[in-house]
Amino acid sequence: MKNKIPCPPFVQQDLFASPYIKYNRAIRLLTKLKPLEAEKTLAEFERIQRPGRKLSLEYNIIAFLKDTISLLHGKENARLALKQWDDRIEQQWRTDCNHKEFLSHLRKSYFRRISLELLPDGGPKPAREKIFLDGTALLIMIRGGFWQEVALLAPKIADLSDSPGRIYGYLGDALFCMQQNAAARHAYMAALFLDAEDVDAINLIDSKVKELLSDPGTFAAEEDIPAGEWTDDRQWAAALGMLVGVFELEAEADTVKAAGWMDVLRSKDTHPGHAFAAGMLLSSMGMKRLEIMGTDISSVRRRMKEISPELFEVFMRG
Repeated sequence: MKNKIPCPPFVQQDLFASPYIKYNRAIRLLTKLKPLEAEKTLAEFERIQRPGRKLSLEYNIIAFLKDTISLLHGKENARLALKQWDDRIEQQWRTDCNHKEFLSHLRKSYFRRISLELLPDGGPKPAREKIFLDGTALLIMIRGGFWQEVALLAPKIADLSDSPGRIYGYLGDALFCMQQNAAARHAYMAALFLDAEDVDAINLIDSKVKELLSDPGTFAAEEDIPAGEWTDDRQWAAALGMLVGVFELEAEADTVKAAGWMDVLRSKDTHPGHAFAAGMLLSSMGMKRLEIMGTDISSVRRRMKEISPELFEVFMRG
């Protein structure tokens, strides 16, 4: 008989004694914004972990939270809390793929805490404080995950704000986070018409629209659109976005909205990019609907050609 190799005795491993249990606990404490408890637990982990593990990010977050935890209480501190995050952590959140999940949880918890201090009482009434009117509160709430609240407040705040383009940009962000992509693109385009220069392209969430605002020349080159002022002027973004398909032409529009586009097209004070975009929207309505409004498609297209023969050729070719 062949000798059997004896089986080694079964050893029950105590998973809860693993040093990484302590590390994970420290991370959870950080995402719950408890830096002192996290620091203590992380120190316990360091004493029993294998040497060589770098914890510079974790200790950097602990130091950041110690410095800013007092700013997370009170509406008056919200602006400074946002600046502290943007100055010290936001860039790492954008670029650090290895810690993306942890930093995303931390970011949401941080801004959720601030948002709870900001949320206006009394339901859907617009908030009239400066931090809402300039859009800062909406940016904080979007980062904190309060997308529905932003979608409800933004149109009301835009009516009171000196920065309606920025407010509608944040409305687009909130709708995009809610996966209402078509509605988000409508909000972004409204923002471009209201004040393209004031849209917060740095924080804009829809990557296509962000690229369009940040580097319109890239889209123009890809679609074989001739170079011109539209390749580096954000005021042309609505027209360029419709030409390259980022924004869809509206086949249906109410009379009030269409009359507004007509005013934009005809006004000599309108930026050429806005006027051209308005002409594209009016053209999409069709001959009969334009006739009801007292105009015709030929006059609309004549004005578009007058604004930019080069883009008009691209538009007609498409």
